[in-house]
Amino acid sequence: MVVAIVALVVAMGGPSIAASGVLIHSSSQVARGAIKGKNIASATITARNLASGSVRPATLDRGLRGLIATAARANKSAGGPAAPAGASGGGAMSSAREVIRKDGPDNQPGGKMITIATMPALDPGVWAIFAKTVVQGKFDNTTDLNTILTRLGQGGDSDAECRLDAAGDQDVTFAPITAPSASHLAGASMQITRSLGAPGDIKVSCGSSGQPWHATNTTIIAIKLSDAPRQEVTG
Repeated sequence: MVVAIVALVVAMGGPSIAASGVLIHSSSQVARGAIKGKNIASATITARNLASGSVRPATLDRGLRGLIATAARANKSAGGPAAPAGASGGGAMSSAREVIRKDGPDNQPGGKMITIATMPALDPGVWAIFAKTVVQGKFDNTTDLNTILTRLGQGGDSDAECRLDAAGDQDVTFAPITAPSASHLAGASMQITRSLGAPGDIKVSCGSSGQPWHATNTTIIAIKLSDAPRQEVTG
């Protein structure tokens, strides 16, 4: 580093410095902030002029930190060393995807699972995946006693079952959508973490135990993570 500074100062001062007999031979002779980046000739300072650890990942440009993190992950996958601490730049490499379906499908029969939204070909990686939908039974609200009694005899209660399928791994939820005298709106929310080694489809499917139904406001959101260990527990 000192050699580079000497070369810089000599280049800037030229013969006048040589004539005066003043020569900078120590960094202590240079005031803090006196030399700016614009004063340093291109390629004058190289990696061998820098002390080990003097440049930390947090001081690098965000885009450069992202490139380092990507290369480190690729190296790790190939069996190399892990990424240096802080190389990800505080989440610079995170990403997310979302698919939405505002309305539909409508008038679906009971007793059958129907795919209502698909996020196709989610990239390989570790993902936190969230999904929600609103399911409503198709009973017309009624106070007619005979109709209510008939529905009671037919098993008028009906539940919706919704599944979030993340390339073969599932989360499932249930909610009531009809009673003998009324239909209900049921909000179904699901979530899962999933590590994908190849592109995979993420799907939300729903069905009811008996009565017709329809769905609205379906959303799937996938957020990419650096890691997401899963652990089964018993309590």
